[in-house]
Amino acid sequence: MRKSIALFAVATLAVGLSAVAQTQEQTTTVTRAPATERPAGMIVDKVTITAAVKAIDYEKRTVALALPSGETQTFSVSQDAVNFPQTKVGDKVDVSYVESLAIAVLGPAEEPVTGEGAAVVLAPVGAKPGGFVVTTQSLTARVTAIDYATRMVTLTAPQGTRTLKAGPEVKRLNEIRVGDQVTMQYTEALLLDVRPSQPAPPADAPKQ
Repeated sequence: MRKSIALFAVATLAVGLSAVAQTQEQTTTVTRAPATERPAGMIVDKVTITAAVKAIDYEKRTVALALPSGETQTFSVSQDAVNFPQTKVGDKVDVSYVESLAIAVLGPAEEPVTGEGAAVVLAPVGAKPGGFVVTTQSLTARVTAIDYATRMVTLTAPQGTRTLKAGPEVKRLNEIRVGDQVTMQYTEALLLDVRPSQPAPPADAPKQ
């Protein structure tokens, strides 16, 4: 089921991004550490798409989604998606894709951060399909050369050495020294939620 949710969401997102460039909700957020702390910052991109379930074939396990662009796309759903029978025509499918890159400068003697991880949360059996998948990769490289005039920085990590140009968005470059460590953490998150087009009335709501 985990794989099904991920593939179902990725497919929806991939088609939606190419087809609804003008109707998707996309935001970018940039944060930076205060001047009293070592240079650090984070950039977060988020794309959100809402589609509507237009048709379902439970026997063939396919679902047709009406995208915000007006297009309709049909997707296959794996047998692993045990909550697929809970999906109904008219349901809304919310898909959010988030990418973030956090960069921090550490002192030469500080503990480096390296590794990767993943987390998966799924809707309980019997509920509407939903869940999220998060993956994180961290890498620490050491500054082995820096040219403040040209803004060229050479970083050396176990994977190799690369020389990069720090763009104008990189602030406080003059505070970085040869020997410092630069930690980069890249995170991807994919969230999927299927919800009724109309919320269910409260259990104690009076009958009409």
